[in-house]
Amino acid sequence: MKKLSRFWRKLKRIEPNNAINQIHKEALNSLCSTIDGSKLHQESLWLFRTLWYVIPITIPIIGVFSHNDDIAKSIDRLNGFIGVAIPFFVGVFFSLFLAIPSNVKKFENGTIDNNTKTNIKRGYKQIASIILHLILTCIYIVLLFLLSITILPQNVYIQLLYYFCVVFLSVQFIVAIAYLIARYYYLYRSEFWG
Repeated sequence: MKKLSRFWRKLKRIEPNNAINQIHKEALNSLCSTIDGSKLHQESLWLFRTLWYVIPITIPIIGVFSHNDDIAKSIDRLNGFIGVAIPFFVGVFFSLFLAIPSNVKKFENGTIDNNTKTNIKRGYKQIASIILHLILTCIYIVLLFLLSITILPQNVYIQLLYYFCVVFLSVQFIVAIAYLIARYYYLYRSEFWG
């Protein structure tokens, strides 16, 4: 067990695993904090944990039990959605991510007070972390999709696992987008309305 634990720690430090772990950690910290850097209040944190963990587990379980006979049809519809939505979202997120440095420079040279500048920089850093997490989630969904093409038709249990994983990641993806929109709202509110 100790050897496995040491191997796992070494694997986490190897690039790009280290960078990927850092992205997920920073994104989770960004999702669990406000634009001014403070942690979410207890009620907001409870809501986040429910949306981030409970709902993504509940929805695929309900889907598995309600579509158990037709899981292959559900997977086909899911794969159709993945084929259309993932490239669109990756393109949008990359363009948003690439626009962040120019937005930060624009406000550094502006005439706003230092506290607002600090919040704006922190907000854009949080947005960058969330966007990188969303792009990685898209990559995970595509990897699962590619695995499904090669091994999915042969085993019902693998189909159920695939369905569960993709729906789980998709629900977390939607939750992260909602929090990203909220972050942009607070950021623009502090930029334009002080």
